Amino acid sequence: MKKLVEECKHCQEKRPSQTKEPLIPTELPQRTFQKCGADLCELKGQSYLVLVDYYSRYIELAHLKTITSAEVVKNLKDMFARQGIPEILVSDNGTQFTSGEFQIFAKEWGLKHVTTSPHFPQANGEAERAVQTAKKILSQDDPALALLIYRDTPIEATGYSPAQLASARRLRTTLPTLSENLEPRVCEKSTVAANDAKAKKKNKQTFDRRHGVRPLDTLLPGDIVMQKLDGEKSWRSPTVVQQQVAPRSYVVKSPRGTFRRNRRHLMRSHGLQPEKSTPYPIPVQTDLSQHEAHIPVSSDQKSGASHKAPSPVQTGSYVHNEPGPCPGPVSSDVSSSSGASPGDGGSAIGSPPRNTGQDPGGSTYSPSPQGIINSRPTPVTTRSGRAITMPARFKE
Repeated sequence: MKKLVEECKHCQEKRPSQTKEPLIPTELPQRTFQKCGADLCELKGQSYLVLVDYYSRYIELAHLKTITSAEVVKNLKDMFARQGIPEILVSDNGTQFTSGEFQIFAKEWGLKHVTTSPHFPQANGEAERAVQTAKKILSQDDPALALLIYRDTPIEATGYSPAQLASARRLRTTLPTLSENLEPRVCEKSTVAANDAKAKKKNKQTFDRRHGVRPLDTLLPGDIVMQKLDGEKSWRSPTVVQQQVAPRSYVVKSPRGTFRRNRRHLMRSHGLQPEKSTPYPIPVQTDLSQHEAHIPVSSDQKSGASHKAPSPVQTGSYVHNEPGPCPGPVSSDVSSSSGASPGDGGSAIGSPPRNTGQDPGGSTYSPSPQGIINSRPTPVTTRSGRAITMPARFKE
């Protein structure tokens, strides 16, 4: 009976979400602006770029005229010109950070770009927390003054203000202070490390106790799993694990494409096999440039050369514990229905099958751009479905 219930497809689809795993605190870098996190936020219809230093918690803000890769790259260059180029930049899989233009920028500037699992913003917790702080700052009457005060206020996790750790000095604000307090003073790295470790240990204990965490077993290539993102009601059809690209982050393959998912969003499947797509049953239009993204096709169906260069990994939309390098170019979140699966002979998901001149039954025919032409006229019906016939006096 237990085995019967475990292998029941409906029972597996309706299982509750998996519990959260124990929090993995982020390791403190050795110096300021060695490792940074970046994210975009929107407030009152305006878009902003947020950059935070993992060591000092120093925040840089920039207003974006457009949410394009070019605008993001331009503002990041301005920030790096002031603070220096970080060795590692962590971001989500937004199209602004996964475009070819951004990858070229990262390579030219010697920047190691690391992406987190889609639909798992906790993986870039520092940036998500900085976004919350940035929104509070931008909501003030004088955002510039609010940002100045934040940078000069000691952080509980380190014991020093972001400005002290970033530039070894306090900043002069509107609050009265003694002149000697503004003198440059180097902070003790051992004190910063001890305070940071103590704060992160406390946060981990609170998180683990509040969420009743439980570690999940490691998945191996070839394991059959089901997917369920936060907010979804049921687990989706089984998929196959391709590889583990970072701790708790996996690339999985399904008939709909190849995706990167966090371990919490993957559940082992019992007795179920991945679905196989069936070939498209009717002739398709010969002009592929206008319709290739609208006709479903099996990922294991043979095809000719792709009309578009497919992205090997689809991310879905969005995304503090498992940042890792992206396994390859990441496709646009908007076009998550396109891409290519490894081993499918170059067939792009979402492109139509190659026209062989044979129908599923084996007989040959000449396909028409509009499909199969029916010589019988289409009957005209009312809304209720009743056929409308022309009166005899009008037939002549």
